[in-house]
Amino acid sequence: MKMKKTIILFILTFLILIFLSDSSIDIITNFVKIDGANYIYSLDGKNYKIPSLYVQRTEITNKDCTELLNWAFLQGYLEISNKDVYSTYQGKFLIYILEEKYSDITFSKNAFSCKKGKENYPAAGFTWYGAAAIANFLSMQLGFIPVYNLMQGSITPKGNGFRLPHAYEWEFFFQGGTKSNNYQYAGSNLLDEVGWFEKNSSKRVQPIMQKKSNELGIYDLSGNLWEWCYDMGISAGAIVKGGAYDSKESFCIYSAFAEFEPLESLANVGFRLVRTY
Repeated sequence: MKMKKTIILFILTFLILIFLSDSSIDIITNFVKIDGANYIYSLDGKNYKIPSLYVQRTEITNKDCTELLNWAFLQGYLEISNKDVYSTYQGKFLIYILEEKYSDITFSKNAFSCKKGKENYPAAGFTWYGAAAIANFLSMQLGFIPVYNLMQGSITPKGNGFRLPHAYEWEFFFQGGTKSNNYQYAGSNLLDEVGWFEKNSSKRVQPIMQKKSNELGIYDLSGNLWEWCYDMGISAGAIVKGGAYDSKESFCIYSAFAEFEPLESLANVGFRLVRTY
């Protein structure tokens, strides 16, 4: 009887892993390949060589993050304490807070799930460390070397996996990269065509891909959620770009930015991933 239960548990675990592996295919097909070029960054005026990149077409969704959290939990990389979710891979870091008003991901019976109807909404509330952890989890799941070494606060020299974009890379693809038409916003001179902001969003986050994309086929770079970038800013906060559903138009242009503490979980901040090729 004990052997039978063990076999059943093994089969169920195997099937879950197959499902999660198949789910990761949905994530990676949501990337667009863009060519690199030189770019002058608005914040410091320096000329940066942008590498060719795979860029996520949309901000990462609740569905994507739920699947990756379940994979990481099965690997033993997560710890849940009350409503706080910690990554225990390369140290212990707060990555997400459950049961907040803006938390669309829940945890019950040893599994994460997404609130019904919120699957295709961008995932809000992940800390900067949470975004980096999700990037590492996706990298490991797909057999790449993780980029982030969170314990040392550095990158892995041979890391070839997914990561957050540098702020100057983010500006580059916001503006359409090598296909730029020099729009004021990401894909248009009319913000209402391409983004959710304080005047059209009812001041709440909206599903992905409801507005026009930019020249590269990338959505929601202007508004909906601020997006974590790879870089730390002037005041040691992590840089966010793009504005959000509660932002004025002036925050939804390429050069606007804000800084938040990397361990903050915020209702109006999400992220998208890139990978150098």
